[in-house]
Amino acid sequence: MGFADSIKGLVGKAKGYAQQNPDKIDQAVDKVGDTVDEKTGGKYADKVDKAQDTIKGKMSE
Repeated sequence: MGFADSIKGLVGKAKGYAQQNPDKIDQAVDKVGDTVDEKTGGKYADKVDKAQDTIKGKMSE
C-alpha cells in the first residue's frame, strides 16, 4: 500500500465520520472559527466566515 492509498483511506474515513456526525463537525467548525477570530482580533472575520460557510456547504452535499 502506497502513500496515496493511505491518504485515500484516511479521507474516506473522515468523510464517513463527517456524514455520520454533522452536528459535531458544525460545532468544530464554529469553534475553530471563533478561535481564529479571537486570536486575530477579528481581522480576518470575513474570510473565516466564508471558509466556515464553504465547509458546512460541502458537508451537506
